[in-house]
Amino acid sequence: MGRLHQAMAEHQALEVFMAITLNHTIVPAHDKEASARFFADIFGLTYEGSMGHFAPVRVNEALTLDFDNRDRFESHHYAFHVRRESAM
Repeated sequence: MGRLHQAMAEHQALEVFMAITLNHTIVPAHDKEASARFFADIFGLTYEGSMGHFAPVRVNEALTLDFDNRDRFESHHYAFHVRRESAM
C-alpha cells in the first residue's frame, strides 16, 4: 500500500467518528433587536439582549441564531421541526 493510499485510508477511518453540530448561523435583518425579540417570542424562547455585534437567540443547547443588521440581503430559508414536549 502506497503512502498516499494509506494516509487516505487513515483519514477516512477518522471521518467515521466525527460528529457535526450546527453551532450558530448569522441571520440578516433590518432591525436585529426587533427580529431577535420577535423570533424568540413566537418560538417561546428567551432573548437576553445584544452581545457584541449580534442579537443572539439560543434555540437549544447547541444552536444560536445571531441576528445582525443589514441594509440589503438575499432571501434565506430556515426550516424548523418543532415538537411539543410532553410533561411527565
